[in-house]
Amino acid sequence: YRHKEESIMTTSLIVPISIIIFGIICSITNFCFLGNFSKNIGIPIDKLPINGSDLAFVTYPAALNLLPWPNFWSIIFFTMLVTLGIDTQFTFAEQVSYYLHKFVLSSRGYDKFQSASILCAINTIFGIIFCFGNGIYIFEIFDNYVTLFSLFIISVVECLILGHYIGEEKLQKMSIEYTNETVPEYFIQFYRVYYPVIGLLFVFLSFIKLLHD
Repeated sequence: YRHKEESIMTTSLIVPISIIIFGIICSITNFCFLGNFSKNIGIPIDKLPINGSDLAFVTYPAALNLLPWPNFWSIIFFTMLVTLGIDTQFTFAEQVSYYLHKFVLSSRGYDKFQSASILCAINTIFGIIFCFGNGIYIFEIFDNYVTLFSLFIISVVECLILGHYIGEEKLQKMSIEYTNETVPEYFIQFYRVYYPVIGLLFVFLSFIKLLHD
């Protein structure tokens, strides 16, 4: 979706930096409201029964309720959440269905539309469990215990494959073939050394926190 003249290395820096900046802004907004709320009711912020998805679906609506025209801002906020969720599913379905079709289903006579339809049907079947009465509790289990470790572990494995199994020479050839650019040396060192160490450290700290809780 980028312009052909645009450097993919520039894009690969802009995207994560933008995510970090918006994450910091959202965190400041969230915890400023929680700090003010805890002070007004006389309960320490760490004692408030709010965590996980409550930060988005409880804290922000409560903060929006204090603004002028709260209904208007609430509609804007939840529309943003819906479009964000749809956009995330588009990204996931597009990437997974591409590889599913290329390496598994194309040899069996399925076209791209059929491959994407099969993936969406599987996602729908597994997602139905979140729509029942106890769905929020199942969601919390997935959010706290499944995605917590899998995100870091998968990213560490990907970096190890790129940095060590594929190797610098083959990675540079693939980069030139698909983007007409070479991968900077600091990117390769980050894949090979720095991120695996940082990712495993996060996994270890998350595991310690899980045992402590």
